[in-house]
Amino acid sequence: MPDPKEGSVRWKRLIVGYAICGILLFGLGHFGASIPYWQFIVYTLSGMGVTFLAPLAFSKLEHWDRPQETK
Repeated sequence: MPDPKEGSVRWKRLIVGYAICGILLFGLGHFGASIPYWQFIVYTLSGMGVTFLAPLAFSKLEHWDRPQETK
């Protein structure tokens, strides 16, 4: 597993995290703006997305960066 203190890993995580948050916040923010409590729904979904999707994306990203083991 790559060291999270390494600069390239941190930059990749930052970009992926911002992309997930931006897609959820700005993407969902354009739909249903006239619906009451829509902001609550959008922020709840984006919080859940960052909580659950970001670590999943980080693990997949780090799995792709690892050299393949040959037998």
